[in-house]
Formats: sequence, structure tokens, C-alpha cells
Amino acid sequence: MKRITIYIILGLTLLWPVNSFAIAGGHEPEPNVSIVEGTVTKVSSLPIAEANPYPDCYFTALLEIHQIVSGRSVPQKVILVLPGFFSRKYAAEAGLKVGDKITAKLMPFSLMPANVKETQQADEIEDSDLEIFFADNVSAIKDFKAVKKPVPFLVEENSLRPEKRLFSIVPEDKAARQEQIQKDLREVKAALSRHGGDWDKWYSSLKPFRDNYNVTYSAKASKWIDDSFFSAGYLDNSNIYSPDFVKSVVALKNYLAARNVDLILVRVPNKGEVDYDLFTPVPDDHVSNPYLLKMYKELLEADVEIVTNIIPKAKEKRLKFPLMYWYQDFEQNHPAEGMAWVIAEELSDRLKRYSRIRSLPKKKYSIGSASTAEDWIGFKWPTGNPKFSSDDYVGFSTVIDDNGHPVTINRGLDSPVLVLGSSFITAPSIAKGASIPSYIAYLTGVVPDMLQRRDGDFMMPRLIAQEGEDSLRNRVVCVFPFVPWVAHKALAQLPAFDTEKSAKALVASYSGPDLETVLHPDAGKIDPGFMFSKDGALHLQPHNSKSNSSVTFQLKLPESVRKYSHFVVSLDLSSKDFTGIKVAYGKQVDTIKRSGQATEERFGFTATPEGTLTFDIVADRYKKVPVEIKGVRLYGVEKPLYYKVGE
Repeated sequence: MKRITIYIILGLTLLWPVNSFAIAGGHEPEPNVSIVEGTVTKVSSLPIAEANPYPDCYFTALLEIHQIVSGRSVPQKVILVLPGFFSRKYAAEAGLKVGDKITAKLMPFSLMPANVKETQQADEIEDSDLEIFFADNVSAIKDFKAVKKPVPFLVEENSLRPEKRLFSIVPEDKAARQEQIQKDLREVKAALSRHGGDWDKWYSSLKPFRDNYNVTYSAKASKWIDDSFFSAGYLDNSNIYSPDFVKSVVALKNYLAARNVDLILVRVPNKGEVDYDLFTPVPDDHVSNPYLLKMYKELLEADVEIVTNIIPKAKEKRLKFPLMYWYQDFEQNHPAEGMAWVIAEELSDRLKRYSRIRSLPKKKYSIGSASTAEDWIGFKWPTGNPKFSSDDYVGFSTVIDDNGHPVTINRGLDSPVLVLGSSFITAPSIAKGASIPSYIAYLTGVVPDMLQRRDGDFMMPRLIAQEGEDSLRNRVVCVFPFVPWVAHKALAQLPAFDTEKSAKALVASYSGPDLETVLHPDAGKIDPGFMFSKDGALHLQPHNSKSNSSVTFQLKLPESVRKYSHFVVSLDLSSKDFTGIKVAYGKQVDTIKRSGQATEERFGFTATPEGTLTFDIVADRYKKVPVEIKGVRLYGVEKPLYYKVGE
């Protein structure tokens, strides 16, 4: 099914309960029908009918099924396709809202006639691996009726096992990977040996260099060298990484390895790490911070492949590009064309060792050109070089096909290469064919797929798991160019169990005025930007300064949760923000960083005698999107489905 994500949020007030309706083209045979009762947990927003370019539109919703009254077994959680409007007149089902209890007749969407499948859909549901059903005879109900013998749910076995892969690991590929890891490890150890074998003493010996460079950095020094522009960019003079980061990356590597997928990391350098030697005397071995090599060593020794020569390669090739970074803006840290090319080249060299990648037919692309005009950055050339007018937008090379169209990088399922990352992997302009994945397509002839979220590096283990097993079925390798600051703490851990696919029973739901009665803010941790609105939603307004807005509150668990061995807490949000959320339950902690897309966040826990959940909500200090939590739901889980995490 082709799914289209659209539109703005509307406030539709329509009559409810709904009436039954008929499908053009007739009903499907009864063997494919299920009569169910359940609770709506998410609804996609419809466009305004009068302004929509198409007269007809369906929409999607998530349904947590309470019971299957009759018919075939279906999963407990499904996506529904429902009528939105036809001939620009709203259907009664358009009044569907979160929390409604309904009864409906479900039919597999794949069996629907073409006129249904080809009609526009408003779809904001991100659970791409859930089954999709067309809903007929939808009616609102006050309570679920008693059914003596409900039809059992269609459930998976109690362990999330990957489906059979199309391609197996080739022994020669595995040997080549080990050879690369051992080569890089020997070079890092040799560098440490040359400096006495002590990381701390090596770091201390560089204090004069750090002091000299900080003077230049504070002065915002900049210059053209031939036709390349540089400025004294930021250097990370800290310990570079946390040991917890290494542990979390090892866990990510093991998760992928359990599915026969390799992982290759590359730490995107801070902009000052590739040009500091142009502004101040250089240290021995051109290493500005030996703790970076220490991180490399720990990862390599844990069998995690990471590109260790990315900074030397960037220095080697920096005069081939006008800009490695946006050096004309001291605050901007995204890569420009030069750094994106260097990372793509180093990754492509490693990708070519895989037999599967070498065996694929190669797509031929050409190099085009574009500029930052009408782009998200919009920078113009720095002053000081007559070849580059400061009135002109910055130009950069792009990857184009035979028709002159930019190479398209999708969130697909078929490529053996999956590029993971944040907005860094889309710079300077993935829409124009200029980015790390775009350049990889040019260099290898194989177009990678992409899993990308703004500020998404921290969340990558969870994002991969949320994509489901099918998203890794055809992969050979994931490459992960990560932002440097993400290494200062552990990546987000997976929940205690799969909160999406585990069978759940809704035990409590709070929204509207009820929300304020069950969420109890910590009096000592209430931000001025925090409030409950008249409709009961919790609001947190980011500050205008660069400080955090935050609030801490508690939720007392109802006794009904204690009937289950595990439980899920779900937050419904109206806002698509970049909030950090930490939920603590006794000694169990689950932490996420939102990425401006989902409207629901789930956290899973093993039940204990502890009776209170503690939420810490922190609004992003830079992306000033107000936070609005409109509901909290609790689900009991008796038989959780666990992730296969590897060893």
C-alpha cells in the first residue's frame, strides 16, 4: 500500500456516533472478515476538504483491539483505513478521536478494490510494520460487551526473531572486516606507544597547544588559502566520550549482528579538528586530543568498526574544496560539501569489500551543481576572494541521473546499505543530491537507503528497533556517521521489551481535566513555562534564552497495573517537538529524545512493588517548539515480546 503522510492538524467537530457505510465495489468474502471491539489510540489529521486538491480522502487510525467478537484472528494492534470525506463532504467517521471505543468490521486492506486503494489517504501513523485493515460498519459503543468465546488474537512467538534473510554473510567479507579492524587497532596502539603509553600524560602534554588555539578560536580567526576558506572552529578539549557510549554502541553492533548486519561508524569531526593546524603550531602526530584515539581503541577492541583516519583524510583533501564546513558562520556545525565527500569516500572504500555490493548492477550518475539559494542554510560565499563573490550563494556539487534529476535517497527496504544518522547526513542538501548518502551512491553505484531523524543519533538503537525486522532483512551493512557530541553519553537503550508488538490490555487512560488530577508536579522542579491549559493538556513553553525549560511530575499507578508482570506507559502529545523525556520507575529508567515527528511515546517496565512513575520533561533549548502532552495511558502486559539483542 502506498502511504502518504500529510497535512495540518484540524479541529473537526462532527456528529458521533458514526453510521455504517458501504465500500464502492462491494464487501469482501466473509472468511476475510473480523468483527472487533477496541479503543482508538491515534488518529491521522484530515486536510480541509474545501481546500484539498482531491475531492475524496480516507484517513488512518490506530486501534487497540479489546476483543475479536467473531471472524478470523487478527493482531491486537492494527492500522485502520477509514472514510474522511467524499465529494468534499465529511463522512461521519471523520469525527473519530483518541479514546473512542468502537465496534467495526475489519477486512484486509490488500483485498480492497482499486478505487479504494488509489484514493488519497491522510496518514500520520509511523508503525509501518503493523497490518492494515479497511474498517466497515463502524459504530461508537459505551462499553465492551461480554463475549463468551472471543476469537484469539493473532500473535507472534514470544521472542522477536528475524525473518529469513535473502542473503547470508560471506566468510570473505567477515575476514576483510576483521582485517580492517585489526589494522586500525595496530595504528592506534602504535600512536599511543610513541607517546609513552599513557593517555592522560599525552593529553596533559598538549596544554600549550590548547591554550594557543583557544586564543585564535576566541578571536574567530579566518582566512582563505588559495581557493579554500577556513576559520578557527570548535575543538573538543574534553574526554571526548563516555565509557557508557562505548557500551551502548557495542549493544547496537550486537543487535545488528544478531540479524547478520554489520555496522561501520564514523565520528563526524568538529569543524576545528580539520583545520586547527592552519592557525596554530601543531602537536606531534597532528593529534589535537588523544582521548579520541582512546575511544577508537576501546571500540575496535570491542569488535566495533569505526573509521579512524577521517581527520587525516579531511586534512589531506581540504584544499580540494572551497568549504569543508560552513566556516563563514562560527555557530554552524553541519558539514559542507567537502566534509560530506570525504566521509562518503572513506565509507565507500569499506563498502566495496562486501561481495553483495560488488555483485549488484551499478547505477551510473553524473556530477551536477547547485547552490544554497532557496535551501535550508542559504549561505553566501565568504568575503576576500575575487573568484567567489560574497553576493552569490555558495555552490556545491550534486549527484544527478541521466535526466538531470538529483539522486533520490529513500527510507526504503531493499538496499544492502542503510545510512543511519541525523541532519548531518543530509547536508549540504540531500534534496538537491548533495549529502553523504548521495555521494555514496555516486562512488559505489549502489543507492543506499536511509534512516534519519533530526537530532536522531542518540535514539538510533530505538529507531532501528521501531522500524521492525523487515527493515534489516535485505541489509548487509549499516553505516553511521554520528555527531561528535553524542559520544558524551550512552545511546538510548532499548525498552525492557517491545512495547509495540507485545500484546497489551488498556488498564487506565487519562486526558482532559483528569490529567491534572493524576499528574503531580514536583514543587521544586516546576518551570515558569509550565502550565495545565483549560482543556487539561500539560504545556511546557521553551525559554527565549539558551537555558532549559523543564518539569518533573509523578503518576501514581492504579492497582489494576499490578495484575500484570510488565506494563507500558504511553504519552500522547499534540506537539511535534524535540523534548527529552526520562521516565523512572524505581531503579528502572527509560529515556528518549523526541525528533519532531511522532505524537505518541511509549515506555516499558517490569512490574515491581514500586507504585509511582516519575517523569522528567526537558524542552529543547535550541528548537523552541512548545511541548503539549494531552493524555497518558497505561497498558498491562502479561507476556512481553523481547528483542533479540545478540551477544
